[in-house]
Amino acid sequence: MHQNFFILLPFCIFCISAQRLALERRACITEQILFIPDETDYYEEEVELSLSSGTSMNPDSVTRILQEQCEFEEGFSWVRRRKRLSIVKRAHDLYKKLKKLYKIIEKIEKIDEIVEFIKSLWNRADQVIDYFKSEKMEWLIDETFRTSIQLLMSGEKIPEMILNHPKVLFTLKQRFPFENQELFSIISATDVMCYQREQRSHVIMFVKLRIPKVKKLIVEKCDDIGIMVGNSYQYYNLPDATFKKNGYVYQILLNECFFESINFCKFVTTRRTNCSKENVKQCQLIKNDQQRNFSRELKNGFAVYGAFTQIIARINDLESSWNTSAHVLYHIIPRSGEIFSFGNLELSQETGSKETIIRDCSP
Repeated sequence: MHQNFFILLPFCIFCISAQRLALERRACITEQILFIPDETDYYEEEVELSLSSGTSMNPDSVTRILQEQCEFEEGFSWVRRRKRLSIVKRAHDLYKKLKKLYKIIEKIEKIDEIVEFIKSLWNRADQVIDYFKSEKMEWLIDETFRTSIQLLMSGEKIPEMILNHPKVLFTLKQRFPFENQELFSIISATDVMCYQREQRSHVIMFVKLRIPKVKKLIVEKCDDIGIMVGNSYQYYNLPDATFKKNGYVYQILLNECFFESINFCKFVTTRRTNCSKENVKQCQLIKNDQQRNFSRELKNGFAVYGAFTQIIARINDLESSWNTSAHVLYHIIPRSGEIFSFGNLELSQETGSKETIIRDCSP
């Protein structure tokens, strides 16, 4: 019995010392993200790539570059290539320079446009073939392809040119039913092999893709609406997003995640936290002296305060108004598309709410 008492004692002390944020002060929403829970857990998928055919690139140039990089020797038709440290840094440096050159080519100004252009290399697009009339463009494509093959063989992250090959994309989409270039960029290639039946035939590459296992995760995004203490507006600064696992609270650093149709968060964006709505004593208390009308945007709505006595909401051609008390803290959740105005301030937020909520948050 005494032994059990001492085991439970630290937990009880934690429960007594923890201070939960009052329900009426919580402004919370949930969001689904993609998350890598374990960096060492991954799928392996083998892909056969015929890079010399069905592309907008010069097939002879592609075959020549592949033969050079695969280092075929007379009498050998299979060559296995592992990491070659001598070329990795050089290839990385050149690849960065090539990506900068893409930006100065006419009509290719942004990274996402570069990706679309690279995809078109595998589709024999007429407009891409026209670009090859420029010697500069032909050199640029050849060097990009050469350094892409070098990086692929180095066993590091797969460069965009290979990553956006139709067969690679098809394989990835069997695991992820959407495109997210940042998610794709963490996929690596291992055990690269080259094969050529005859000296003048196309070179085939067999690549084993290492694909991290990504899971969907529901995270909670909360703010403390706060309170007014005299002329001081005070609130606890909560983490951007949290989830619970094995009795612990973890925070997701959303500013380090990548949004492309859905938030994708790498393993390194996650860490344990003692600060949460369940234990605000471990959170920073923010104090701001306020003399005028002010608003603070929350994950779900706004905290507003001031000398105003009316709040007006407009959506399309409709206008509504609410009488309010001066110098009272309110929590406002607008309908999507609704614009609020009070004093000299205007507010709007895409909340997904089907109704307008204005709540008095005075003690």
